[in-house]
Amino acid sequence: MSASTAAEIRANPFRGLPAAAFEVFHVEGFEARMAALRREATPRLAALGQALEPAMARHFAMPAYSHVARHLRRRVHPPEDTWVAWSTSARGYKAEVHFEAGLGSGGAFVRLAALPEAGPAKMALLNQLTPERLASLTAGPLPVLFTPDHHGVEQVPLEALARDWPHWVRQASRRQHGWALVVATPRAAVVRRRGAWADDALAAIRQLMPVWALGRTCERGGPASLIP
Repeated sequence: MSASTAAEIRANPFRGLPAAAFEVFHVEGFEARMAALRREATPRLAALGQALEPAMARHFAMPAYSHVARHLRRRVHPPEDTWVAWSTSARGYKAEVHFEAGLGSGGAFVRLAALPEAGPAKMALLNQLTPERLASLTAGPLPVLFTPDHHGVEQVPLEALARDWPHWVRQASRRQHGWALVVATPRAAVVRRRGAWADDALAAIRQLMPVWALGRTCERGGPASLIP
């Protein structure tokens, strides 16, 4: 961490996600919501990202970089959520399996996400997983959900995946979809925790970290697919 970054963290520490940060998603209109988001949410997520960079670097065993979502591709429809991401690249996060922490109108979340921009790594990791292996890798106190669409509303508890795992794999394999593992926290609980929600986010990241580690193995040429 540079001296200037450390000074910025001290000057702008993460103090939590207040109710006003969640209210931005009720603002109507693209320009109005984006202005509210940049005012109420983006600076807080930037502070969270910087605050957790040292811990993320220890977990990655290499430098970690935080990237706040800018939503630059949007022109008409305002975002329904926003986040800060951590990756091992200073240039960006979408090209690798990465972690995100963010919020929408109903609460906050931590995601381990594999986006279309990750190329073959997106499905290489998923193809190493089964519902049973997912449950084993993410075992811990926090409920974990699976979504076959990074920004989709369809989130499935891991214990329900076994009913039709090939279906969820097919959904996630669509070109425009990115899949994710999600740990969600209701809005009221996040607001109440204030700055301590950074600890909660880090606990969720730790619980998902074994899947990230498997993804790194896949990127380097791991074992053959487990999905028929």
